Amino acid sequence: MKTVKEAYLAVVDGPDPRVWEPWGVNFEALSKLAEQADLNLPSVPYQEMEEFRIKILRESKADLLKRENWTCVVGAIVEAGVLSQGTRDTFALICTKLKFKSDAWFRRYGFYILVVLPSAPSREQLEFWHELRVMASYHLGAERIKMVTSVLAADQFTFSVPLINRTIIFEHELESIGIGRRAS
Repeated sequence: MKTVKEAYLAVVDGPDPRVWEPWGVNFEALSKLAEQADLNLPSVPYQEMEEFRIKILRESKADLLKRENWTCVVGAIVEAGVLSQGTRDTFALICTKLKFKSDAWFRRYGFYILVVLPSAPSREQLEFWHELRVMASYHLGAERIKMVTSVLAADQFTFSVPLINRTIIFEHELESIGIGRRAS
């Protein structure tokens, strides 16, 4: 039996992602759909990694901030529809917690940020995308930031999470043949 390995994306959206409705869609249902998507991996050489899955931490902000184990967190889903200092502070705190974890998986597989925007974002919302990238680069190292992308629709979100999953599997495969992050 294969071991399921789970990497996590933290959610920064306000008080509780279970009631968040980006694009008028329930985030909890949308994130479960994205987690269960077929990864469409070729059987060779990835067959041993088919059970490696991205999971989304649908925890309230209070529970997220109390979290003790950050090792397997490899990214964040950040709401940019409503910009607030609280969102910035929570994202910075996540980056700071990861920065001091020597065994954190983002060091091996990279760090990924999905910036959730309304379908017609304002200039300020688009600039927030850049601000998050700079903040993550400062705390975690620019070389470790693998993806910062704007997500403007539900179908784009359900494509992006499996894409991150496949990218991490690819990073793991590179590492296992001696050319990944650990090898350098």
